[in-house]
Amino acid sequence: MKRTNTCGELRSGDIGKKVCLQGWVRFSRDHGGVAFIDLADRYGITQVVFDPEDIPEGIDKDSLSEIMRTFTRESAVSVGGIVRKRVEGTEDSRNPTGDTEVLITGA
Repeated sequence: MKRTNTCGELRSGDIGKKVCLQGWVRFSRDHGGVAFIDLADRYGITQVVFDPEDIPEGIDKDSLSEIMRTFTRESAVSVGGIVRKRVEGTEDSRNPTGDTEVLITGA
């Protein structure tokens, strides 16, 4: 996959856009099967999300889930996905990309 955007540039005007980001896993957390990753590069940080309930049809969720399990702190990764608005109340006003997140559809 070829990077389409840096981790510091996605904003609310990008919602719905298909993107590919490359960077390192700065921090990750699992909330009952939904994984959140702070993906960083030299330009900033974007939250990327693996949510099996929201993966579009035609994507192999099990295979993607197995790939996600290999992501550890400071892993260098490439992920593809769809930019979406963060759930109300979870925005991060300290981060310029804090109104959006990327739903992972490929890695």
